[in-house]
Amino acid sequence: MSPAPQSPGLGRWLWIAGAALAVGALAAWYFLPIERWIGVFVDFVKGLGVWGVLAFALVYIATILLFGPASVLSIAAGVAFGLWAVPLVLVVGTTAGALAFLIARHLARDRVTAALEGHPNFQAVGRAIDAEGWKVVGLIRLSPPVPFAVTSYFFGVTNVGFWPYLLVTLVGILPATLVYVNIGAMGHSLGTGGGNPAVQWALLALGVVATGVAGVLVTRKARETLRAAGGTGEF
Repeated sequence: MSPAPQSPGLGRWLWIAGAALAVGALAAWYFLPIERWIGVFVDFVKGLGVWGVLAFALVYIATILLFGPASVLSIAAGVAFGLWAVPLVLVVGTTAGALAFLIARHLARDRVTAALEGHPNFQAVGRAIDAEGWKVVGLIRLSPPVPFAVTSYFFGVTNVGFWPYLLVTLVGILPATLVYVNIGAMGHSLGTGGGNPAVQWALLALGVVATGVAGVLVTRKARETLRAAGGTGEF
């Protein structure tokens, strides 16, 4: 059987999705007081010296556990630490996701399960995970529109193993991390006169393209998986 033909407009939509992510982040930077918020936070972190990294990690983890905008803190990390923030955000973000997972699995399973009972798509994800395991977790992690904190708690009440979940989370948040950190790192370079603009633009482009691919291909596959498990394909 010959493979199904691909949509001729797919490549165009990949670029549109990636560009929309970058434009949205930049628009928020210019039209919301995010720049001021980030400036205050960065000054606070830098004022702590070497303890600033620990302070950032604690604030980042608390933000995710309380369903806050981790993307804003990823940009702040780029401003405060430059490109070194990429591994920092990956480690801290994965740690936060792991803590949410463990809280749901061992401390708040009944509460999380009850909160999700009225959402048939989460039930469909649970059935899909029963059938496909960590692969479904990977599809959802790579799908930008899906809230990170909500799914981190949700995965804790599914039957996916902790270590596969942890590894898939680390890999799955990489594209968006590259985008947000590099937006902040460019601001860091403008303020300090340092950094390599070519490297930063290259990493930003890589993150945008990777996120665009994930946003189109992975989201489409995730929706197909949800529909096959009895959901509507939408969160």
